[in-house]
Amino acid sequence: MGKQYNDVSSLPDVVSAPGLTMASSWLELEPSSAVKFGLEVKLMGARISVGVNAELVIGGLSEVRGRIIVADNCRVVIGEGLICNSEIKIHACERANVLIGRDCLFANPQIFSSDLHSIYSDVGERLNFAKDVVIGDKVWLATNSLILKGAHVSSGSIVGAGAIVSGRHPANVVLGGNPAKVIKTDIRWSRYLTDSMKFDVPESFSPSMFCLAGKQSDHDYVLKVGIQLWPFWEKMDHGNHFIFYYLAKSLFLSFFNSSTEKDIVLSGVLVGLKDIYSCLLLAFEKSGGRNFPCGSYAYAVANKLGLANEAQRLYAKIHPVWSHIDGAAFRVS
Repeated sequence: MGKQYNDVSSLPDVVSAPGLTMASSWLELEPSSAVKFGLEVKLMGARISVGVNAELVIGGLSEVRGRIIVADNCRVVIGEGLICNSEIKIHACERANVLIGRDCLFANPQIFSSDLHSIYSDVGERLNFAKDVVIGDKVWLATNSLILKGAHVSSGSIVGAGAIVSGRHPANVVLGGNPAKVIKTDIRWSRYLTDSMKFDVPESFSPSMFCLAGKQSDHDYVLKVGIQLWPFWEKMDHGNHFIFYYLAKSLFLSFFNSSTEKDIVLSGVLVGLKDIYSCLLLAFEKSGGRNFPCGSYAYAVANKLGLANEAQRLYAKIHPVWSHIDGAAFRVS
């Protein structure tokens, strides 16, 4: 049994945990355990054990609930942006790993790289050796799904409620039943309830990676990955407003804040300062008026455009609840 840690402040220095939140959670670690958390990971009722020479990686902006066991000499790697709506169970055992991609959504699945017990043939040879489990990017595992050793669920797919999955399955499908089989192909899905897809986001686009870049003001990444989405800003909704907030922010700070330009062309896309203001205003509205940095950048752009009345209106709305609007970040050059 390793040493148990119940709060962030007690974690050993070898654990990388920038902005980690632990609520009703604990980590049980061996001296040789390797553990790395990305930016702003949240452990909510998580119980995690990492064995001898075992490795756990959880990507930034993930929210994890439930039980994770990484047995000796095994790896569990979880990509950025995993959201667990209920308690999950992941058990990597017998030197077989569990690898999970970015932007996944889990209800309460159970994932095993081993049967945890041996089955033998009539001549005493073992039949059920452990195998890696691989789950691709943007995979939704629904209620009571069970992912068995050797399963490979490809990117963009959904595993339906109660499905039992083994073997390899293609991308962008719905899997259901026992044993799970493909019941629908060529699907896309969203974490948010919307009646239709208002614009097509490239499958290579990772919302969590984009959000991490935006949070860290990596304007080069935001602009390189996001600029082709700019023509669709008027179609944003509550589920994707953050994309256009970070994109508008990077455009403003990179090209307009310290210049007198009113329009630019970037990678063949026309961007106007007035549109940046309107985009930030709409993103603030789609956030329910709760994304105060977004509203504050709208305030800054309004000042840049000389829209004194609009700037004052935003200031009066934001300042009583978020005084950071007075900060240097929102002063225009």
